[in-house]
Amino acid sequence: MDETTKTTTETPVVRGFMRLPEIREFFGGIGVTTWYDWMKAGIAPKPVKIGRISIWPREEILAMGKKKAEREAV
Repeated sequence: MDETTKTTTETPVVRGFMRLPEIREFFGGIGVTTWYDWMKAGIAPKPVKIGRISIWPREEILAMGKKKAEREAV
């Protein structure tokens, strides 16, 4: 199979934004359902939609991670 026909599982990086696989890894491998439960509970931010793609502002995710780490350190 040549380079043009190979499939990839990598998620394209959008500067300033994170896709769900990157967010899940950032939070230690959380499940998709956990992430959507957090959104429903208001813990996680709502996504920005670009067509069918959902992305989240990187700064909001990093701030959320910082708050989570601070809560766990107490």
